[in-house]
Amino acid sequence: MRPPRNAAAFDLGLTEEAREHFRERLALLFREGCAIFGAAKASKLFREQARAAPKEIHRAKTKPPQKRKGPHDPESDKYLVQLWMTGHWGSKHDFARKALKHQSVKIRNKIVGKVIGKNRDQDEREVKSIIRRLDRALQRRAALRQIGRQKAKT
Repeated sequence: MRPPRNAAAFDLGLTEEAREHFRERLALLFREGCAIFGAAKASKLFREQARAAPKEIHRAKTKPPQKRKGPHDPESDKYLVQLWMTGHWGSKHDFARKALKHQSVKIRNKIVGKVIGKNRDQDEREVKSIIRRLDRALQRRAALRQIGRQKAKT
């Protein structure tokens, strides 16, 4: 069987015909190696070539984006706790939904009211974020109160 003129390009193709042609060429080369060097030496040479071949590149999965903690704002936390303490809320979730409407964000150095209702998933994330902030602020407040009590006792 005579290989085509553009054998290298033919070998790189992914067609089954090209793969079969390449297998035949490898078998012929191995037979030639066996005839020249003997079966043991030829197989050793083929194994060495296989070890030296470039390894398949496995693309690593991209890591999910890391959470970036925003700057801590004790003043807004204080207001959040005050609002929680003064109001009569059914649950923290209800409180966070109401508080979300009155949050503001900075867009291009302008303070703008937050738009809600466009993306429900984003709104839920924001609500959960407010609940987490409230919980942290309440814990911090309780810890400060305990420290104050300990100082008063001594």
